Amino acid sequence: MKRLGTVSHYARQGFLIIRCEHVPELNSKVFDKELNMVGIVKDVFGPVGSPYVAVKPSVKNPEAYVGAFLYVETRRRGRSRDKNKSRGKNRKERYKGKGKDKGESRGKSRKPGKDGNRQKADGRGSGASRRRRPGGRRPAPERGG
Repeated sequence: MKRLGTVSHYARQGFLIIRCEHVPELNSKVFDKELNMVGIVKDVFGPVGSPYVAVKPSVKNPEAYVGAFLYVETRRRGRSRDKNKSRGKNRKERYKGKGKDKGESRGKSRKPGKDGNRQKADGRGSGASRRRRPGGRRPAPERGG
């Protein structure tokens, strides 16, 4: 538990307004000094140096908390993510079902060339499968001298 701050007032919209000592995460549970749950953090607003928090109360008489210190849970909720583990689907599965190729490839379609190598989308294959131009190589440039 970490001290959240002092309850400033109870707003007409149904929120407890708290002057914070630090910024909590949204939807964090808020407790009083007897560890009774008071409500949930719904909004953070105001200046960066000393922000305010709007707490949606879950108690019957929220006006009784005006002037009291409230606390917020510090544990991270939800499962922890291990950066070394896979996040589920691999690349092919992630793109499956999107578009006409259903995850087979993400670029232009490629067909095998004459020599078994893949051709580029414009029909040109690898260098081994291209035909040479008539006349063979270009002549060497003349050297002045």
